[in-house]
Amino acid sequence: MTTENLSKKTLTEWIENYTDNTDLPFVTKSVRLSKDDLTWLVKTLENVGGDGIRMYFIRFKKNDSNYPKYTTAPKSDEHMTFVGRGLTQVSIAIVPTKNYEEAKMTWIGSSEDVINKDETLAVFVPGGGENSGLCPPNCQL
Repeated sequence: MTTENLSKKTLTEWIENYTDNTDLPFVTKSVRLSKDDLTWLVKTLENVGGDGIRMYFIRFKKNDSNYPKYTTAPKSDEHMTFVGRGLTQVSIAIVPTKNYEEAKMTWIGSSEDVINKDETLAVFVPGGGENSGLCPPNCQL
């Protein structure tokens, strides 16, 4: 697990690595969040006045300088599975949201990502590596 204050541009690039490459294999079977991860999410929501979270599907590029800092950028399958075009398996980025508003009679709601004063986003990424909640590499079935 790692948390970063990232620019919207970096998060958008990670999201586009997924949305622009949906033809690549989707090998991720699950993402596990620990109790500590969930505690961090609740505390962060309280600190920023958030009322929910948004989960984005993302992929990292090989040697991405913004790869979560708890490990080095993935360079081989020992950290994360590369599925093609120098991109990793799918992961998730979780971002606190605020101002949830449910549209009446449509079951659809909307909210805004919480933007920090320095124009960054608090982003939680399970990522890869030996302590990752990503499956693969850490699968328990």
